[in-house]
Amino acid sequence: MDNQDFSQILHRGFCIAIGAVASLVETGRHPEKRAEALSDLQLEFNLKTREWAAKGETTEQEARRAIDSFLRQQNWGGNTADSSSQNGIEKIRQNDLEQDVNVGLQELRNELAELKDELAKMRSDGEVGN
Repeated sequence: MDNQDFSQILHRGFCIAIGAVASLVETGRHPEKRAEALSDLQLEFNLKTREWAAKGETTEQEARRAIDSFLRQQNWGGNTADSSSQNGIEKIRQNDLEQDVNVGLQELRNELAELKDELAKMRSDGEVGN
């Protein structure tokens, strides 16, 4: 990186900082602009959550297909174990998978509770509209 690139990056960062401060000051002075900015943020957040939910569903489906494929390969690998032993292995795998899913769900529930608490606090502080 030469000096000209660095000075351009530095200048751009300076302009971004000045623009952000000017926007904050302007938003703070005008209640209607503040309400509009908060509304825009809420709308953007809602759009992002929908996008993340769709991506999560897609990722979940891909993961399920990959796991199912892996388990099928393990079962069809020419294993000579008898059927009762194979059923036991499948039950263990199913239990492990269910346990992993339950742990993941609990982590997501905890994170959601934290986000709800944070949103409630922001609403009570007047930072976010209802």
